Amino acid sequence: MWQNMTNEMPGSIEIETAMLKVLSANNNGLHTREMRNAVAGYLGLSEEVLRIQRIGSRQEFGYRLAWARTKAQQKGLIERIDVAIWRITDLGRTSIHK
Repeated sequence: MWQNMTNEMPGSIEIETAMLKVLSANNNGLHTREMRNAVAGYLGLSEEVLRIQRIGSRQEFGYRLAWARTKAQQKGLIERIDVAIWRITDLGRTSIHK
């Protein structure tokens, strides 16, 4: 299944950009689950793509989104404001308008 879906799974830059745009529209931040659904919707991902399993019960898109969050946080583009609640920073807002 994974081989057939390779071209439909977005890359890290696409996921990060979509995540920043979704967070920029939600000033109070988003819970990790809400972010996953909003980013998947923004990218227009099919249910078939979202069901792709990685290892165990982890889904590939969730894994890639988690890495995008980690990298964006390290760059100062997003911040965690509570347990599993994320918000875009001023630097993040600036980066999506370049």
